[in-house]
Amino acid sequence: MARILLIEGDPGERLVMRSRLADLGHEVLVAEGGARGLVEARASGADLILLSMDLGSGISAADVCKRLKATPGLNRVPILVYASKQATLEQAQRMYDMGCEAYIDRTHLPHLDRILDVHLRIKSQGDELAEQCRLLERENHRLCEADSRLAEATAPASDPVARANRKLAAGHPDGVLLVDSEGIVRDCDRGAFELLGPRIQGTSLGKIAPGCGLEAFVRDARTAPRQGFRFETSERRDRSPRSLIASVLPTTAGESSPLRVVLFCDLGRCHFSGGYSSADGMVPRQEVGALVEAARMTYVPGAIIGSSAATLALRSDIARLADLNGPVLLHGERGSGEELLARILHYSGRRTGSFLELNCSALSEEALEQELFGKAGDSEGESHPGLLALCQDGTLYLAQVSALPTRLQARLEEVLERGTLLPPGARRKERLECRIIASTSEGLEALVAKGAFHGALAQRLGARVLRVPPLRERREDIVRLARAMLLRFGCAHGVESLSPQVEAVLAEYPWPGNLAELEACMEHACGMARNGVIEISHLTQPVRELATEISPVAIIPSQGPPSPAERPTPVPGTHLVSHEGQKAWSITEDDPIDFDVYEKKVLLRALDCTGGDKLAAARLLHVGKSTLYRKLKKFGIT
Repeated sequence: MARILLIEGDPGERLVMRSRLADLGHEVLVAEGGARGLVEARASGADLILLSMDLGSGISAADVCKRLKATPGLNRVPILVYASKQATLEQAQRMYDMGCEAYIDRTHLPHLDRILDVHLRIKSQGDELAEQCRLLERENHRLCEADSRLAEATAPASDPVARANRKLAAGHPDGVLLVDSEGIVRDCDRGAFELLGPRIQGTSLGKIAPGCGLEAFVRDARTAPRQGFRFETSERRDRSPRSLIASVLPTTAGESSPLRVVLFCDLGRCHFSGGYSSADGMVPRQEVGALVEAARMTYVPGAIIGSSAATLALRSDIARLADLNGPVLLHGERGSGEELLARILHYSGRRTGSFLELNCSALSEEALEQELFGKAGDSEGESHPGLLALCQDGTLYLAQVSALPTRLQARLEEVLERGTLLPPGARRKERLECRIIASTSEGLEALVAKGAFHGALAQRLGARVLRVPPLRERREDIVRLARAMLLRFGCAHGVESLSPQVEAVLAEYPWPGNLAELEACMEHACGMARNGVIEISHLTQPVRELATEISPVAIIPSQGPPSPAERPTPVPGTHLVSHEGQKAWSITEDDPIDFDVYEKKVLLRALDCTGGDKLAAARLLHVGKSTLYRKLKKFGIT
């Protein structure tokens, strides 16, 4: 188990506590007083220190705790202070002020084993995190050297974004975050406090930088580093607006929940002349063809997983729209997989140009204008094209187009109407051959009525609207989607399957965050799972909470199909009857006292009451549709 240092001044209490810890399977080291405890703590390498409140004469427990927390190498070892006699609230407060992790009074001593388990588990997670950080530091150093050499060779000297990326690659970021698989900031440096605000630790990236896509960018960096994500933060009471560049380095060591190191560079601190480039090509030219071909094989309508009616309709609509040239508007809730659909539309079509994307809610109006239409150079710098010019014969995906300022909406509509574009620094217009795919979670017609969206642009985009169904309308696909995500995330952790209880809970959860939430849940579960199987305890907190609310019967897996003799025989009409002419749900004294028997009869009666309408039967029984179908299959009811 663990190595525990016991510091106790009373011989009798010391003997009792030592025996109790040994019975729990721990290796126990004993110190008779505070001074001896300090010496043993430095030499023993203990996983946890159990400190008595009453050490007798000599150094007090408060002084021992304070000195241990000030000793390098020991400040991360949890210290649990216990009182075998009556203690006051002031004493407990003083021990917490000295840095102890827990104060255990005598009423809680019977639960000492559980308290120890909790703090040892926290200590183990901290040790794993420290080891991952050490491995990450070595990997980061290697990658930084490689990126720095490549950046020096490819980036123009006048490009501040490239200079910012080079600054990150050289290991000189303006701020650093450590983010877990759920997008929660676990640790940060002083630079991150200055850039993003003082209260970011323990907060999700979606709240720190809402609506800009940073959370998704960080989450998608799973096995390889990602760099060059530009976004802006709005002005708040505790911080000024910032224009930032982010890079992500994922951890690859250990079996616990994966972590990501996010590096930030403040463009406001990079005082370089000239403009910036929206596309810093970092892929060797000879590899581009193979990568595009791989993308065309990957992003096909068949990549939309599922067999529900909503999924089949979506797959059919995607195949129909792929070869068309006009704009397409993807209308659906956030996190429904709009970017995947946009890529499928591009790579399944005949276009040979690039697929570029822009999150309209991530940048200021000035930055959006430069990204879309380009920026003219000054006396010291050259002009840089915008995304519209770089997307010739390709596709430009505008995420959350409803956030595009109305002035830029009008300018974009004018460019699309004329079909020509005047690049910055050019003397004549060029023909525009760029397909626009936009996504929105708001109805554009309602925005036009409010005066918040350009009517002509809304009409142009609304000519082909593709509704993206939320995940709650694709419940039949949830388990299949989860299994597909398991293949992506589970291989790194040796996780191969979902327990039947997990599959049942996943099918019942409403998924307000849609595919993005399911993906985050599966990634978190794969990091937490052990023994190759994901259980309820490995899921994210909202899904676990639902599992406690659902009737246990609804998530108990079937023990196998019923025997042919137990299966009811359906006959024409709306009533199900047994061979003897009795109603199939009739309960007799001959029925065994078995829950499955009564559950089957309830199902049969509900179907009879609803005339065989399974959806109405599910509502009558107050269960989900997927739960009803699963139980009908369990009992062989057709």
